[in-house]
Amino acid sequence: MGTRAVLSFLSSLALALLLAVPAVRAEDQEPINLTGCLNVHEVEDWYVLTDETSGQEIRVRGIPNLADYAQNQRVTVTGRWVESEDADEEVFEAMEIERLGACA
Repeated sequence: MGTRAVLSFLSSLALALLLAVPAVRAEDQEPINLTGCLNVHEVEDWYVLTDETSGQEIRVRGIPNLADYAQNQRVTVTGRWVESEDADEEVFEAMEIERLGACA
């Protein structure tokens, strides 16, 4: 078997495996909690949670009253990871939020 035939076979196999594995929908994921400081993002209706464990800035959307907590407040947000509208990254879809106090 030539190199081209092997590469073609491997490409076909990889594609078949990708199609065979069902995508996990957001509704099927168990909700998780993230804790950190919540602030307003430069795009309307988007917020940024700076995760206190990793320091990573996470885009958060979801519940309508996120603005009430997005003033440098330490919060725990419960939700799921979902694809953003432009599909270039995942965002955290909030379902619940709890205020823990002001960020330091």
